[in-house]
Amino acid sequence: MQSLPTNKLYYGFPIFILGYPDQQFGANITTCSSSYSLGNMVVFGLSSDTNAAEQIRHYRQCSLNIMGADQMLLVEQAGFTHRNAKLTTATAYHFWKNSKIPLLDQAQVILVIQVDSITQVDDYTNFTGHIQYRYANDSLLENGQLQHDRLQPVLYVGDEHKRIYRFVDQTTTNNGSYLKQARKSTKKTALYFILLIDCSKW
Repeated sequence: MQSLPTNKLYYGFPIFILGYPDQQFGANITTCSSSYSLGNMVVFGLSSDTNAAEQIRHYRQCSLNIMGADQMLLVEQAGFTHRNAKLTTATAYHFWKNSKIPLLDQAQVILVIQVDSITQVDDYTNFTGHIQYRYANDSLLENGQLQHDRLQPVLYVGDEHKRIYRFVDQTTTNNGSYLKQARKSTKKTALYFILLIDCSKW
């Protein structure tokens, strides 16, 4: 191991687009990659001086839209354009219920979030909320259940010198399979030694 001289490290975070009400533009979007979720809780972070952070602090509602590789142009348009209206007629979306929270039809998965607490740390603001609704693209579902191998988020990877997109393939393994295989190997090894001991008595 060697020391890694960088002020930031992105070790593979799913890219998503936040949709939020906007006081000036009615509704808006921005790209983000900083989030985690536990149960119905979700946490995401934004630079405090951004329009998205200001608007979400005000309205305390948003949608988290997980995008796939085929929507990277929209991801960059939402991320590299600042303090402008970024929802256009070319962007397929609808509003959640009667609110101004945009839900992007191009997303793989959408979380509708009610923000419960807001914490500022240095130049960043962390938003903690609960998930009110989850939606998934029809292509990800079969008999109402998520088909895990079809969910392919784009990951954000890199450091302060260079950031890249990393794409997920369809390779999957069941949760716990490595431990299960290790236990099988341990049992086989133990049985082998038992047989050796028994044979040595002959």
